[in-house]
Amino acid sequence: MADLRELTTDAKRLYEALDYLLEKQDSAGAEQLDLKEIWFGAKSRPFQSHILCQKEETICRRYLVILSALISLTEDTAKKTIQVRFLARILAACKETDWGIRELVTDGMLLEERILDEFQELQDEDLQNSLLIDLLLLTYLDGQPDEKQLDFAVGFMALSGIGQERARAMSAVVKGLLQQDDDEVIRQRKYLSLENIYCYMKNPPDGILVTDLEQAKMLAVPKVIFAGWIFQELPEMDCDQFQAEVIEFRGCHFIGINRFVNKEKKVLLTDCVFEKCSVTEEWMIVRNAIIHGCTFRNLSAFFDEEHPMIVLKDSKVEKSVFTDIQIRNVERGWESLCISLDTNIKECTFIKIEIDTDHWLSYIIWAYNGNVYNCKSQNCTTKYDILLSGKAVGYDNEKIETHDSWRTDSWSNSYGVSYNKRYFDAD
Repeated sequence: MADLRELTTDAKRLYEALDYLLEKQDSAGAEQLDLKEIWFGAKSRPFQSHILCQKEETICRRYLVILSALISLTEDTAKKTIQVRFLARILAACKETDWGIRELVTDGMLLEERILDEFQELQDEDLQNSLLIDLLLLTYLDGQPDEKQLDFAVGFMALSGIGQERARAMSAVVKGLLQQDDDEVIRQRKYLSLENIYCYMKNPPDGILVTDLEQAKMLAVPKVIFAGWIFQELPEMDCDQFQAEVIEFRGCHFIGINRFVNKEKKVLLTDCVFEKCSVTEEWMIVRNAIIHGCTFRNLSAFFDEEHPMIVLKDSKVEKSVFTDIQIRNVERGWESLCISLDTNIKECTFIKIEIDTDHWLSYIIWAYNGNVYNCKSQNCTTKYDILLSGKAVGYDNEKIETHDSWRTDSWSNSYGVSYNKRYFDAD
């Protein structure tokens, strides 16, 4: 896809491709394809969420005729068949059209420049982005692109006047779609609206990908998704401020965030990194969260009374790493990295956790009615690893100090009730 970045300023290539199309117009070419079979298959697999599903018939027709014109430029029957199948699936998603795939293929051969001009005049950026991505997808759909089709696609991109940054993003989107690499596609969200191409993704997001934090808080939708964001030096991330019921952070990086809170919503944290935070009160308080594949590193806390650094309730923490974390307490209080209420912690690793307190008890995890499965600690300085009223299975203690890995105490549930009221259900 590198050639797309190099050729996006060459609009002349579009007109050269149109001249070539004009020379071909005496031979329709459609008779070489089994259009009846193609249309039958397309109707059973339409691209349901394509942007044309929302557009009026005139716009749909212009859009699809432009795609059809690109298809008409190839002499390769096998390539053309694959591309027409793709075109037919878009057509099948359009509502209330009174024209079929055969008519569309023929009209593509007879494309006039005025259709390009009329489309440019619509001034609909999302529609323009979608068309350019579709043109590039068709061009690369069957591997090595046809040179005339590449002329048409790249020339149309140049005619649209898009900048290099947007062109690179489109190239990355097309590459990601063809390779079924959804993460590569989602990384382009900062440059392009992606909702209109969900229909092409292997596992499309089930929510709205957002690009503005304050606007995201105002969206009255079931789910918002932050993908690949860097949050830096925020005083607080309060998920309860969002109108959406589910807030997902996917591959995000939190640097120097002083507080992360969720008590009312559902929060999903996947492959995120939290680092370089220094606090004097509870740092993370979350309820109804799923934390998967995350890294917590270079964190520190200095408390003047009994505090945990992380408080979890009704949550799951899986395959995450906690490393280089230091907690200091000037008072004689029970200290722990994490208080977990009705929470399961599974396959997590705790490395160089240092808890400095004068009290004879300190823990990495203090669990109430929760369970700890297949976790391990390495080079930690605490009195115990786990205090729990639930179950610990397969815990691997590799600490320098020699002492029991965990204690089980049924009486600790009374403290769990106290912490539950303190952080979540005080009213």
